[in-house]
Amino acid sequence: MKCYSCNSKLTDKDKCPKCGADVYMYKKIIRTSNSYYNIGLMKAQGRNLTGAVESLKLCLQLNKNHVQARNLLGLVYYEMGEAASALKEWVISKNIRYRNNVANEYIQDFEDNKHTLDGFSQTIKKFNQALQTVKEGNKELAIIQLKKVISLNPRMLKAYQLLSLLYINEKQYEKAEAVLNRCLEIDKGNVCAISYLRELKRYGKSTQQKKKREVVGETDREEVIVPVKLRDYGSYLTSAVYILVGVILAVGIIYYLVIPTKDRMYAAENQDTIRYYEEMVLSLKAEINQYENQIDEANKKTQEMEESLSTYTEDSSNVLNTYDNLLGVLEAYVNNDLLTIVNLYPQIDPTVGNTEQFKKVYETVKANYEGTLYDQLLQRGDAARDPQAAQNVATAVALGISTPDYNQAISYYEACLKMRPEEPYVIFWLGVCYQNNNNWEQALVYYQQIIENYNTSEFYSQVLVQMQNHQ
Repeated sequence: MKCYSCNSKLTDKDKCPKCGADVYMYKKIIRTSNSYYNIGLMKAQGRNLTGAVESLKLCLQLNKNHVQARNLLGLVYYEMGEAASALKEWVISKNIRYRNNVANEYIQDFEDNKHTLDGFSQTIKKFNQALQTVKEGNKELAIIQLKKVISLNPRMLKAYQLLSLLYINEKQYEKAEAVLNRCLEIDKGNVCAISYLRELKRYGKSTQQKKKREVVGETDREEVIVPVKLRDYGSYLTSAVYILVGVILAVGIIYYLVIPTKDRMYAAENQDTIRYYEEMVLSLKAEINQYENQIDEANKKTQEMEESLSTYTEDSSNVLNTYDNLLGVLEAYVNNDLLTIVNLYPQIDPTVGNTEQFKKVYETVKANYEGTLYDQLLQRGDAARDPQAAQNVATAVALGISTPDYNQAISYYEACLKMRPEEPYVIFWLGVCYQNNNNWEQALVYYQQIIENYNTSEFYSQVLVQMQNHQ
């Protein structure tokens, strides 16, 4: 643990051994922050993602520079399907500690994998579209949209929660319970899902109908044998004739009286059925027209959101690149790497930073770039080209050069041209260095620039001499 005042290493005592600052409360705060981090880590390992987020936020409230907590919080957000929040935490972590930070790898993965970025953007767009559909009262269409959201991002807890509410509203309790259980598989500590599931189970018990089954017992049946007395008509033939006549009369009655009545009844029922289905078709057509209008409006909103999200993604990428380049320039200043500064500085966009700290750092870098950087590059180029010259000895010793190093001289001279492309001194000595490196074609390019653009300078005659000597 280091002192908050002088950044020196602390001991077991309550005061800093170097500056004497009272660090008792500071130590206590840091230990408490680390405890919350450990609790958050344990909850995350047990898939209690909501609890992990709460613990890690408490950790960061006590110590906002806790890099491991920010990285873990980003991973938890990513697991919950909130990629934007995850990316925000990783960017902050990267700005706190640039080197040896796993957040760099997470951010790089996002930048390299365009498919992942597009998937998250589609997920957010479709979820917002589903939410708007719910507000408009079209719940069936919202259910379809939320299923699509979950298929694109199976970790998006908000989509599970909204889908379960829609199922409950539609009285599809089994589907709602399945969705909530899936949500709890992702995040065991999701308070919202647990609350919904508890209420769902209680509500299901109060409305569940138990089917009553009646047990029918056997009743006592008495079989009564009734004696039948037949009249004696004298012969079986006479009986058969009577029976036949009775059958014919019965058939006639059925044909002329019962069947027409049945036909009329069936015709009336068919007419009612036809009218019912015609009304249903008209109603469905009206609903289809309404859905088509809603789909057209949703497509317009989708297009607007895609354009907005595209602009946001480009702006975010520009901000990340600018911060990376600015940090690279600062690191190059620390390492005295002037060539890297020349390459990275033009890529910094000063308009993306809106914080006072960013503006202050950029103005400092700009002042150094426009101040002495060119002279330092030129001095190093001269020292690499001619380390024995009296004015170049000190610089050559600092660079560790004892004999001419034309490759290094070329690097510094070309960096000078990037800053000031119309310096005949640099152009001439670049040609000389390429010529001494046995690259006459490239040397001739720079000599030609002197002849065409700087024929009144002192280097014009020297170029002609160099060209004559080469011939």
